[in-house]
Amino acid sequence: MSQKEISVEIQDATEFDKGKGIARLDVDSMRRLGIPSGGIIEIQGPRKTYAKCLQSKKKNPVLGALDVDVLIRSNCGVELGGRIYIKRVPVTKARKVILAPLEITSFVEESQIKDALITFPIVQENNVAFENLGEYVFFRILETIPPNRPLIATSDTEIHVKDYYFLEPDKKHDDKDEEEGLEIKITDEEFTEEEFLRIKTIFEKMDGKN
Repeated sequence: MSQKEISVEIQDATEFDKGKGIARLDVDSMRRLGIPSGGIIEIQGPRKTYAKCLQSKKKNPVLGALDVDVLIRSNCGVELGGRIYIKRVPVTKARKVILAPLEITSFVEESQIKDALITFPIVQENNVAFENLGEYVFFRILETIPPNRPLIATSDTEIHVKDYYFLEPDKKHDDKDEEEGLEIKITDEEFTEEEFLRIKTIFEKMDGKN
């Protein structure tokens, strides 16, 4: 019989998985959790985040070790070696996703972002990264419809990109989505540009170790 949730230790992901929203787990732990390959798990640290669970590719995977990249670790607020609980969760289709770039970067088409996010588990106030012209670009998920739950983007999901995230607070709070009548509310006051740059540095230094 599968367990509703299990305790795991956080370990580092490989280069291949970075930025893909993937968490890797040993087969025995996946069976205990009752989750198939590609199922979505909730990672319960100080904050909740979500990832697609796949089987570990390590030659001798540690029982009960969850391999995740620095973006997932920062989204849930857990460092390497920390212990957290994970469980299988259902996800629904995202009708709308509103994002903002975390750095000044070249213009990225909203259609490119949609392609990158399809089947990627997302939730508001998380950070995501994807490749564009050989480089990674980072975004903050500001709002989703439906809100406050794990979602999957599909070909029907509306994607809207707002201004650079680290604007002055008054400019961020004045930004409104007229079509839905939503005000973009930045609630994670502790997320700073310095913290993002630290995460980005670790992310870019991943060396593909197994």
